[in-house]
Amino acid sequence: MLILAQVTTTLLLLLLGGPLRASSYAFLHGSVGITIGLLWSSKVAWLFTIPASALVRTAGIFVSLLTSSLLLRENVLAMILAQVTAMVDQLAAAVGLGSAPDIALIRGFAVGIILLNSLCYLALLHVLYALLLGRGRGGTIFGDTPVAITRMLGTLEPR
Repeated sequence: MLILAQVTTTLLLLLLGGPLRASSYAFLHGSVGITIGLLWSSKVAWLFTIPASALVRTAGIFVSLLTSSLLLRENVLAMILAQVTAMVDQLAAAVGLGSAPDIALIRGFAVGIILLNSLCYLALLHVLYALLLGRGRGGTIFGDTPVAITRMLGTLEPR
């Protein structure tokens, strides 16, 4: 059912928005939706669901950039990294440092920031789904909501 919804949505976006929008949705949001759906239906704990979904989202971001690069016939990731490197070089010169950091360090930092963004996004997504759809109670369809989260949400049932 999850994959059928993914294929239907992607085909509709392909017809209405074109190949770039459809592939971007499929890689970025569709793969995360399928991953979360499969993990939640298996009642996997949040401690595993959030990092696994974040890795899928991070890979989806890079595949989406690769797809954009292929369709535009430009290396979009290289252009972004070149601009960031130039900006860091100017900042380093403004503060009085000798030179900017190595390009490998900038690439590693970019991957780390994207992974951190994915982790925060999916943690927030889990909390919002628990609050809005599962009412934050443990044992919902979203796996066991951690006790700390249910306390923060104020949905812990008194004993």
